Amino acid sequence: MQPFYERLIEERKRLGLTQDEMAHEAGVAKRTYCNYEAGISAPTAVQLGVIALIGVDVQYVMTGNRQTAISLEQERAGYVVEVLSKEEQALLDNYRNSPPEGKTAIKAVGVAVAKSDKDKAIENYEGPEKRVGERRQGDRRQKSA
Repeated sequence: MQPFYERLIEERKRLGLTQDEMAHEAGVAKRTYCNYEAGISAPTAVQLGVIALIGVDVQYVMTGNRQTAISLEQERAGYVVEVLSKEEQALLDNYRNSPPEGKTAIKAVGVAVAKSDKDKAIENYEGPEKRVGERRQGDRRQKSA
């Protein structure tokens, strides 16, 4: 099992925070926080409580087991719980508190900006159908410069 400080680093990165930002959120000096990530010292219960408020899964950091809010029956049925960052929680809250037309707009924007792996593969395809500026047999267009 990986040590707590490696899980602490993992959680900080999952939340997209720097060491400076995490130290600030925990209310400690950067050097103190860096000592946590180096395994030299450990955060207090108070500091763990504070970083839990910004989305750190403290149970995971300390035990290696993710915090879940579902029952065993739900887990067996295939439900999955993922810890959300502060930003993700805000987005979800905005969606949940939007009127139906707002929810439709949020969904449309999400679909428009998110690209699947398939879309990326097509976008990067360099096959004969997508050679920009190349003339094909029977094509009347001029080759572009």
